[in-house]
Amino acid sequence: MNLEKLLVSLGVEVVRGLFLSRWINDNLFKGFFPLPRHDPRKTAPPFLNHFVGGHGWESVGDTVLFARRGCHGVIHLAPLTCMPEIVAQSVMNQVRQALGIPVMTIYLDEHTGRGGFETRIEAFVDMLSWKKNRLYKKAYREG
Repeated sequence: MNLEKLLVSLGVEVVRGLFLSRWINDNLFKGFFPLPRHDPRKTAPPFLNHFVGGHGWESVGDTVLFARRGCHGVIHLAPLTCMPEIVAQSVMNQVRQALGIPVMTIYLDEHTGRGGFETRIEAFVDMLSWKKNRLYKKAYREG
């Protein structure tokens, strides 16, 4: 769906949590190559305290990490009916409330249409922009 290109065209700086090289190293080479990564055992708790399969644990841990790094929002992409990502999505609301980071989950399958996908992304980016502008105006008035 060219999500990164769409986000860049909307003026968004993209930070990724998962790279193909990391997935291959972790799952096929069992961590043989010392690629940079974070440990979800250190970032996901207390929201998710154990491995749930797939990348559910990493999804929660990455969201916590992005919030701590000052990212303005997270788009959580997941395959439709993927149980580990459904578990991750179920705790994302707690992460959002505790850390103040907006999270939008989009489930994808072979029937996902481009038009609806782009509309949801554009609306999320508009919401992030509105929130950012509101915070800047408030900080300007107070200081």
